[in-house]
Amino acid sequence: MFGLQTGIPAVTNHFIGLSNGYLPIPVYADWTLDWETENRATVTDTYFGVGVKGLLFDKLQGEQEPSQDIPVMPTFDSSRGQQFQAYVSAYSIDSFFSSWIEVGTVAAWFNSTEIPANSTTQLTTSTVNTLLPGIESYYGADVPMDIYFNVIGAGNIGIFETNQEMDGNVDLQTQWWVNKADGTREMAAEISLQNMNFGFTATVSNMNVSLAVDAIKTVDVIVDSCAFGTISARSLKIKLNLFFQTFKVFINKWLSAMDIVIPSNIGGLFILSDLYIEYYNDYIYAGATPTFIGQT
Repeated sequence: MFGLQTGIPAVTNHFIGLSNGYLPIPVYADWTLDWETENRATVTDTYFGVGVKGLLFDKLQGEQEPSQDIPVMPTFDSSRGQQFQAYVSAYSIDSFFSSWIEVGTVAAWFNSTEIPANSTTQLTTSTVNTLLPGIESYYGADVPMDIYFNVIGAGNIGIFETNQEMDGNVDLQTQWWVNKADGTREMAAEISLQNMNFGFTATVSNMNVSLAVDAIKTVDVIVDSCAFGTISARSLKIKLNLFFQTFKVFINKWLSAMDIVIPSNIGGLFILSDLYIEYYNDYIYAGATPTFIGQT
């Protein structure tokens, strides 16, 4: 009989042994999860559980330890309705984001066409002029603009129970492009946003997770280039969060299309559905409904 108290622990222990504690993440060739554990998978009369290190890293660069301490976390809470329970530390989430940038490119365009034509707010030289004074007079009023984002660093993830929020730091390279009347596009400015601390939450749809940004808290600004004059880095820093709040609803709608798909087929043993997330200090709880499909 293959079941909770015999089959699943045996398969898990066997798989940990075969993998030598390292699991390749198939999205990128060198993305690896260190899921070493000091203890073999165990089982009680009510649950099966295993604790793992949970460090993601670029195999070419080797393991890089996040600055966060790994908190003491539950293994299983019998008062919860979800039969599958995972407790994921800020340490692991930090390693996810920092290693993702190392193994892949995290970049995207936010185009003026992301905003509905009937909206009173548009991404144009006129609205951007508040943030980048002089761009309207140089290129003309109400000229559509596109923004290119390239994430070049991320980390320092925090998780907070009180406001059910996470925060973190990112280093962004941004390019501000103007769509000219002659059909060409010109880069008006290139601006680096360093140590940008922002609050965010994870929204869930079945097994898909997307991020929604709540606020930009602090940021260091470096103006790399400007085609239309001189930009004050200090003034831009002060105005950036107000600019973000103006476009927040559109930016988060845009981000919601960039789902992180959580694997639902766990080792061919069961399928997960109905993911649920809660925030605690320094870790999140992720619960789901398992449907067993394994051996009999």
